[in-house]
Amino acid sequence: MFRSFEASNPYTDAPDRTAWRNHYHNLLALRHERLIPHLEKAEPVEAKAIGDKAVVAHWRLGSGKKLVLACNLGNEAVAAAFPGAAPCWGVVPDNTLAPYTTLAWILDP
Repeated sequence: MFRSFEASNPYTDAPDRTAWRNHYHNLLALRHERLIPHLEKAEPVEAKAIGDKAVVAHWRLGSGKKLVLACNLGNEAVAAAFPGAAPCWGVVPDNTLAPYTTLAWILDP
């Protein structure tokens, strides 16, 4: 019954389980530090497909800051225009969203 859950659990005997645990820990810490304080009264602004399996979405956070998420679930890179600031999560090489990548920005108003 729970085989798929057990197979997806990175904390069992996977050789890279420590790396995955650290990855999730860093994501949760980033969310707690940079996003949670601004979520109250957050509103969606827009979302736009930038490829068959890629999207860029914008929210106005309750503090007035802007959250931008770019996600590419496909296996090919996608060109797009991103904010000029460095993302708080991920790296943008030449305005390209790499395959299987998510980027995040929290921008001042």
